[in-house]
Amino acid sequence: AQQRAADGVKALAACDMRGAHDAFSDAYGMDSSDPQIALAFALTDLTLLAEDPALEKLRPRFGFTQPFHIT
Repeated sequence: AQQRAADGVKALAACDMRGAHDAFSDAYGMDSSDPQIALAFALTDLTLLAEDPALEKLRPRFGFTQPFHIT
């Protein structure tokens, strides 16, 4: 778990949010009791939320007229 978490930190340093999320997700699956891993997984999960198809369907109900984009 610690190695995958370290991989996630390296991915974050390289601005690879998807890679970081994947690594932290793996680490969390291996050790869900580590609070730092849990936080990193949750935060990277939030950064990718805008790409979630379910959120895109709800977007107009909240008054957003343009699609969400992650840049």
